[in-house]
Amino acid sequence: MMKSFIKPNEFIKIEESIKKLFPNLSNLDVAVDEDSAHRFNAKIHLSVPHKKMLVAMKQSDDPHVALDKAHQAIKKQIRKLKAKYFKQRKAEVELFDLAA
Repeated sequence: MMKSFIKPNEFIKIEESIKKLFPNLSNLDVAVDEDSAHRFNAKIHLSVPHKKMLVAMKQSDDPHVALDKAHQAIKKQIRKLKAKYFKQRKAEVELFDLAA
């Protein structure tokens, strides 16, 4: 069986994609490891301001598939976090308008 390895530029592309979605990250780690059962574990860990941490871990037989799944999962978490933040900000603005 031929192993397919991930090139460093793929990690860079994923990091740039995440930084584009959420530019004020304090820490970002992307890793792919192979376990003893010859399955690949992709892990993306990022820290955002106000001490929140987002983690996505996915497994697959192919390292590219595992990394892509983890990337999609972390993007979904970022979108949810941003939606929650904007929803709170909108509620604050509406409350301020009602008080005025």
